[in-house]
Amino acid sequence: MGALEDTQAQLTELYKLREAHRQRLGVLQVRAAQFGIEAPPHITTEVEDVDHQLAEVNKKIGLLEG
Repeated sequence: MGALEDTQAQLTELYKLREAHRQRLGVLQVRAAQFGIEAPPHITTEVEDVDHQLAEVNKKIGLLEG
């Protein structure tokens, strides 16, 4: 596999990972909204964690897409 194919394979995996993070973030945001101000700390912490992971994936995608 050449460099172009490697990059494309990495991008494909990152796109899948990004979609999974987006879906997870959506579920968590709905849960947090249902609880409102009484949202358990583990939910708000996980929202922050997934949001950070999503930002990292987007950064990697941006670097690979040039």
